[in-house]
Order: sequence, then structure tokens, then C-alpha cells
Amino acid sequence: MNRVIVASDYQWASFKNQTDLIVRVLAEAGFQPVLAHKYLAQKRRDPSQNAIIFGSMVSANTKRYAQLFSFYGPTRIAYLVAEGPVDQLFHPPSLYSRYITVANSEFSKNNLEASGFRVDGYIHHAIDLNLINKARNSPEVFDRPKEKFTWFVYTAQVGVRKHPETFLEAFRLAQKKTDYSIGLRAISALESYLRPDDKYIINHAKFGTLPYDAVLRFIAGGDYYLHLTKCESFGLPALEARALGKPLIAVKMPPTIEFVPEEGAFWVRSNEVEQVGGYGFMDFLIHHYDIREAADAIVQAHDIRWNYPSEYEDMSQKLLEGIEEYHYRNLYKKFVELLQ
Repeated sequence: MNRVIVASDYQWASFKNQTDLIVRVLAEAGFQPVLAHKYLAQKRRDPSQNAIIFGSMVSANTKRYAQLFSFYGPTRIAYLVAEGPVDQLFHPPSLYSRYITVANSEFSKNNLEASGFRVDGYIHHAIDLNLINKARNSPEVFDRPKEKFTWFVYTAQVGVRKHPETFLEAFRLAQKKTDYSIGLRAISALESYLRPDDKYIINHAKFGTLPYDAVLRFIAGGDYYLHLTKCESFGLPALEARALGKPLIAVKMPPTIEFVPEEGAFWVRSNEVEQVGGYGFMDFLIHHYDIREAADAIVQAHDIRWNYPSEYEDMSQKLLEGIEEYHYRNLYKKFVELLQ
């Protein structure tokens, strides 16, 4: 049977992005993928079809889809996202035992296994290198307010996992140390975290409101990607920054260390891991860091950008080494192999 139902939280920007790539690679391999919300709108149901559910353990929809498609097949795949310990009462591991269970990172895999799930492996998230190359060749152009001014960019949500109040405090401290020769541009929702006296910290647009190619061009226009979030199941913007050759300022934590080369980032140590309640179905493992150390990393990045340009270029080249592995045709062919 070549038909495959693909179920995901399609309304979330990152899930839509990855779902579209999975659907595309399945279609290119000769399968007939159909999105679950379209399939469920039909009156006729056919349980002989294969099914892939792609969901976060923080979402009730993941359990709903796992229940709906648990007797479909011959093949059922659960592609699961877990930023911390999972509530086994809400997500009983036995519900997912009828699936080939795959995590989106080794970190997610470890969290699922620690919660009693059988996990058959992990498949990182993917990118479309064709779109990446177009963005690299036509980056958004940011005006520099002064000579040797460095732009950092951020393109992600806010909230308990991201802790924007922490990285903004670190960034403000770095601005003072560099005489305001650095700025931050974001596609996010930073407005409520900004102060009236903030300078060169700009929320360009709300996350999820711009076309994907515009987001990539935005990242390509910066000098660095600011990835000082405290909890991720993967962290797609960090992979996008890597593919665009943009060095990162990042917390040295899983899963970022799984796919960002050591030489491609200014790393900030995590000095404490705290388990924090999420939305009832899963907790988050929050990786705290020292604000002063983060500020120093930002200052160092600014110094390298203008005073040691060869080192900056070396970092960029290190990021690009082996990036072909993350092209969706190369990475998501693993789903095709599981279905065959």
C-alpha cells in the first residue's frame, strides 16, 4: 500500500516546515502522502494505509493521533519530540508500542526512554539546501548604524523554554561592553520583553508570520545567530544558521551539540539543569547559564567578526562541512526505508 497518512501539529510553524519536507520526500519516492487533517475530513476511512504521526509530547494532538491510527498499517511510525520527562499517565508508553518509534534527536530519545518508551532510533530535522542556497545568495541587507557594527539575529518563539529575558539581559550587558557596536534583530515576539531605553534591539516581525524563504534570508543577513535558549528538542533555527554559514552563540547543551560543530559556535556553559513543569503532559529540562559568561561570548564574537576576519570565515566554513547530510532528500529518506 503506497498511501501514507501524515499526522502532525500542522498549525505550528516548525512542524509545518518539517511535515512539508516529509510529505515531499515520500511523494518523490513514489508514495501517496495525505495530511491527516484532510484525510479525517473525508467520510471514507481506510485503515490499510500506512501512517506517520509527528508530534510533541507536550501536545494532546499527539496522543489523539496515536489512538486514531494505532491499527492502521502495515506500517506505523511515531516521530516524537520530547524536551524532558513525559507524563506516562497521559502518554502511556503502551499506546505507542504498536509504532516504530523514532525521536527527533538523541536528547529526545533519552527523555522518552527515561519515561518508559521503547525508541527505535532518532532522525534529526532536515532542511532544503536549495532554499538555503537561494537565501545565501540573496540575504536581507541590514544597515549598520556605525562602522564595524555587528548584527545578531534570532528567529524563534518566546516562552519558558527560550527564556528571552535571560538572553536579552546578556545582550544588553554585551552592548555596554562594546559601546553599542552590536545589535539584535528578531523574528519573534520580543516586544513585551523590551525596555523603552533599548537600543538596536528590533523585533522585525512576529514568528510564523513571514514566508519561510524570507526567514532564511533574514538569518543570512546577520553576522551571527543568537541561540541562547535554555531547552530544545532539536532547535531548527540553529541548523538553518549552520547551513547558511552563520556562526552561533549557543548554550553548550543537548541537542545543539549533536549537530552544530564545536568550531562553529561561541559556546556558553550550562551550569545547572532544572526540571520545570511544562503544560501538564511533559516537563522541560531547562539549561541555565551565567549571564556574564554569555555576554563575554557575544563580545568575543563581535571582536572576531571585525578584528580577526579569517577566524570568522574559518568558523563559517566549519559549519558548512557535511551539511549535505541534512538535506531533506538525504535525511528523510530514512522514513522511506522504514515504510518499504
